[in-house]
Amino acid sequence: MNRHTVRLLLAFAALASCFSLTGCRTPTDADNTVPWNRPADWEGAPPGMSGMMNQQKR
Repeated sequence: MNRHTVRLLLAFAALASCFSLTGCRTPTDADNTVPWNRPADWEGAPPGMSGMMNQQKR
């Protein structure tokens, strides 16, 4: 084998390994359990004040 063929085979092997490490995933019903309509505790607080705001609620 010459160098060109070896490089081509190595490139093909690298590409094939990249494709074998990735895959498709079908979403399930459990993926939709995040409450998107409710803001997080830290949202809406002034910048840098989120820790102080959480302490006042306790």
